[in-house]
Amino acid sequence: MKSLLPFTPSSRTETLRRRTPGTRSRLLLAGAAAAALSALPAPAHADAAFHYLARLGFYGTQEYNNPWGGSTTYVSHYIDGFVYTGTSDRFNYGSNNGNAAWAATADGVSRRIGLYSTREFSTYSNLQVSEIKGLSANGYVAGTSYRYDDNSNNNGKAAWIANGLTGETTRVGLYQGAEFTSSTNQQTSEVVGITSTGYAAGTSIRYNGATNTGLAAWVADSTGTTTRIGFYDQGGGNEFTNGSGIQRSEVSQVTADGYIAGTSLRYKGSTFDGYGQALWIANAATGATTRIGLYQGSEFHTSNDYQYSFYDSGNSTGVGPVTGITQRFNNSASTWTSYGYATWAVNHATGETLRTGLYDQGGGNEFTSSTGSQQSQTNLWSAAGVVGGYTYRYNGTSTQLGYAAWIANVNTGLNTRVGFYDQGGGNTFTSDTGYQFSFLGSMNATGYASGSSNIYNGGSTQLGSAAWFTNPDGVTTRVGFTDGAYTADNGAQLSGLARISTSGYMAGMSARYSGTNQISRDAWVGHTSNPTALTRVGLYDQGGGNTFTSSSGQQYSDVSGVLNNGTAFGTALIFHGGSSDSGTATWAASPTGTSTRIGLYDQAGGNTYTSDTGYQYSYIGQYNDNGFITGTSYRYNGESDQYGQTAWLYNSSTNETVGFDMSVRASDGYGVSSIVRLLDDGSALGTFNLFNGDTDLGQRSFAYLIGIGTFILDESVDVNLASLNWQNLGTAFALSQSGLLLGAAQTNNLGYGAYLLQATAVPEPSTWVLIGLGVAAFLVLHIRRRSRRQDA
Repeated sequence: MKSLLPFTPSSRTETLRRRTPGTRSRLLLAGAAAAALSALPAPAHADAAFHYLARLGFYGTQEYNNPWGGSTTYVSHYIDGFVYTGTSDRFNYGSNNGNAAWAATADGVSRRIGLYSTREFSTYSNLQVSEIKGLSANGYVAGTSYRYDDNSNNNGKAAWIANGLTGETTRVGLYQGAEFTSSTNQQTSEVVGITSTGYAAGTSIRYNGATNTGLAAWVADSTGTTTRIGFYDQGGGNEFTNGSGIQRSEVSQVTADGYIAGTSLRYKGSTFDGYGQALWIANAATGATTRIGLYQGSEFHTSNDYQYSFYDSGNSTGVGPVTGITQRFNNSASTWTSYGYATWAVNHATGETLRTGLYDQGGGNEFTSSTGSQQSQTNLWSAAGVVGGYTYRYNGTSTQLGYAAWIANVNTGLNTRVGFYDQGGGNTFTSDTGYQFSFLGSMNATGYASGSSNIYNGGSTQLGSAAWFTNPDGVTTRVGFTDGAYTADNGAQLSGLARISTSGYMAGMSARYSGTNQISRDAWVGHTSNPTALTRVGLYDQGGGNTFTSSSGQQYSDVSGVLNNGTAFGTALIFHGGSSDSGTATWAASPTGTSTRIGLYDQAGGNTYTSDTGYQYSYIGQYNDNGFITGTSYRYNGESDQYGQTAWLYNSSTNETVGFDMSVRASDGYGVSSIVRLLDDGSALGTFNLFNGDTDLGQRSFAYLIGIGTFILDESVDVNLASLNWQNLGTAFALSQSGLLLGAAQTNNLGYGAYLLQATAVPEPSTWVLIGLGVAAFLVLHIRRRSRRQDA
């Protein structure tokens, strides 16, 4: 991987065009690298950059062929270069007959997984159905297989864990004994998820004869050992059992650090209405279950002990503490009488619940309404154990008076207000009605958060907002430009903080004023260690001219983000000295302030990306913290209408932009390319529309290998695709560090499949460049442009 050094002011842009079949790529190599590489042997296929490794899943036999002879396989989960999983449709003389689950290893070998070899999992017509629910980081696959009775009727589901490297499958879940088997032999277990270390979690239906009596939650390891988790009155009593013996526990989420969170309904022996629900967290390795949430004290239950907590739905990644909400009842007589919601977060290792948010814990009524209501919500999470959110302000009235921001740390017990709220006196952040508004916008993995607070200066009208960040200890620091032209005559100021990288770099924007009018937005970059040392970045004609300046002096640069190496990036309006904008340009800037326009904008001449009125439009796409940014530029070809779009990739280490102008329509230059996935090392996978003259032949895939070049997969693989029934190689969507590429495509016989390719070499008349050499050389690939005219 290249070092992520700050780039130099000079910038280079290449537009990579697709190769004509049979042509060879030209590589410019540093002398030492060329000498080292020339000694490498040439592989057998002299024009192939990828070796066709395998088609994944099952295909080509009567069991897997549809009536037209095609087979259909779908990929469900994968770990790049390690394990790939999915299902293949099965057929019985042309009729759909279920599917087969499979796991494939990096050598392209697919192995069937799931439960299917006995009568329990097949009908008389051999119908078999399996579902894949998850894949762990160490290669274990969790799923379910349908069960059938002697008359081929559905008889439930069985859960299983499979070793993705060997295919060995083990049944898991709760299914033995009368509690989990109905009088008609029905058993049903579902998998909810799997931890990174291979523990599966799920639920099993409970029975009393033929009657469904609820759900039991469980966790299982790869040996099949299954442990029941949740609450089911295992210590006696009837809190979680109703008068008919019903118990209901469910798995809600599997956390990134290997814990299982779930719910158990409370009944207290009642035959009718329940008493709410309890939440719990379980250690996947031991099954030890701890109740979490807020449930002690009259604040959180009714007079008849109804309690209700639920999980936050916003944290879909499972990273960071489990958080939730508990309904406040204040011992009311009715479940319909609620006094708002309290928030909380859990330390997974200890099981301790920390109440979060602001609830007048120090006295007063700022966060309590005249009716006693309090309302908090969590909206940010971090792997460091820090969470953030907001709380409604009331000042003891019946009217909401804005939001207050807060952060909490489950590791330290911190729970504190952040942002600006005139805590030192004055009314800068308070309106004449007492309204204040602070809100958290983002949080990085280390627990640093960005936010903003509205500015009022004691008036009734908002006069902008102040940008700030808070560290994991809750210390709030204001950032942004505020001096001189950045403060309007009426005291208005406007700044926003877009992102804080995990290395501490931050980027944002501040508005400039003329009198009381906002005339510009200026971007800036800085570091949390020295928050007052901000450097202006973006495009603002710092080298002269009026490309980014209007006739009235307006300039607008906005920030999209900042990388770990300090590179900030964003967009700027184009004016060319006019009164209205002429499009949008994209830019990147070093931490020292050197800003460069990136993307495609006819910088080498021509009008491919410029309309007849001079309009140009580019936008940012994906990015990663290794210094790579992707984007898209619209094509105009000197006309008023848009003629497609071209994807590009920018390398902040070398200050180079690579454009993917892969194929265009002969008559008007229309072309479309998109980047599907940006890889950590700066390689990218994408798609484009292939034209033959004016005929659109449909979507194709390309791969850009950092430091090597851009390749159209159909033309860069060492097999004849037609001989393998592929129409083309469809869409590539994963590429491992070892060069193993995963894609999916249609076949000629109405099928659909997945494939693995291995990146091998880029051909040169006397030199081969192989993946993974780590040669410290700078390589520049020039690919011959394909003619816009029809191929001969």
